[in-house]
Amino acid sequence: MEEDPRGEGWAGIDDVETDVVEIEAKLDKLVKLCSGMIEAGRAYVSANKLFVNGIKDLSQQCKKEEMIS
Repeated sequence: MEEDPRGEGWAGIDDVETDVVEIEAKLDKLVKLCSGMIEAGRAYVSANKLFVNGIKDLSQQCKKEEMIS
């Protein structure tokens, strides 16, 4: 008996292809979210460095003032 190309075997392949497409879409979304997190982390590090430098500048200014120190 030959297998009909439109028979049961092909339906299974269609299901697998659908699953693969869904997984690929979810992985793409996850990669985009990860990229967004990386960019947010870089922005945080940059802002944190600026904040720390601002505190250092303020502490240097306070050392010059006798009333504050």
